[in-house]
Amino acid sequence: MIEKGGSNLSPSDIKGLNTQVGDLNKVIKEYEAGDASIGLMNELIGLFTTAEKRGVAVTGLGGQFNIAMDKLKTFLGRDFDTSDATQIQQAINQVKQRSIRDILQESGRTISDLDRQIVDKIFGEIDFFTPPDQIAKKLNKARNDLIDSNREKKRTITSSYTLIQNPVYEGVGLTAISPYISLIDKIIKADPTQGAGLTLDEVLNIDIRGQNLLN
Repeated sequence: MIEKGGSNLSPSDIKGLNTQVGDLNKVIKEYEAGDASIGLMNELIGLFTTAEKRGVAVTGLGGQFNIAMDKLKTFLGRDFDTSDATQIQQAINQVKQRSIRDILQESGRTISDLDRQIVDKIFGEIDFFTPPDQIAKKLNKARNDLIDSNREKKRTITSSYTLIQNPVYEGVGLTAISPYISLIDKIIKADPTQGAGLTLDEVLNIDIRGQNLLN
């Protein structure tokens, strides 16, 4: 809560500034969650693309065979590198069963309703008998929608940050957001297409607490 202190701001000015700072904080958190979702999409698309180039089956009967072999090796206690098919299936099942909102909340991230709908929709549509190139196409569409959403959030963060620094607020707003300035600067400089902060390993292990998205 912003207090007047020694400034000449009116109560209505303080109230308006409080609202702006609160809204900015909300959008920053949603940007972080969107960035994490983009990072997850990038990894999944990368797996599909790599598997396709290597001629490795990740869906259909071939993908199911690879998954069955992984299960057999696990049962036999063998050390092995998990197949792309198993990694993709497990990641998609985690998001389907738990939703991206629950996964992100475990690390203190709050996804926007729009981004949640984008992610939940694409994972709800995927099945493991769809050709890999079609799944990759759907993932790319969802990724691009998330990028557009984060670009809009970035514009909002930039404009709000500029407004809060306005001299009319006598530095009160800037003081209020001072703990977040470095994070805001990172977001302003960031490339929304890259994504960061949520990996396949984290989703599969369900162990993403304490992760800082933009570190």
